[in-house]
Amino acid sequence: MKYKDDTFRYLHEEMKNLHTAGDITAAELKEFEQECFKGSPSAAPADRTVHAPAMAASPEPQGH
Repeated sequence: MKYKDDTFRYLHEEMKNLHTAGDITAAELKEFEQECFKGSPSAAPADRTVHAPAMAASPEPQGH
């Protein structure tokens, strides 16, 4: 499949890395992928903002 543009190519690679690390589920990755590719059934119009799944913030390291 062909990406909508280079931004989606980059974001998709980052999302795959998050999935590999266990930070997002396979379902979340699949949902994001539906927005990445040209001609996908849920392809977002150019003026629509696509949001990546929310991730929990890591706790800040405690000072000594």
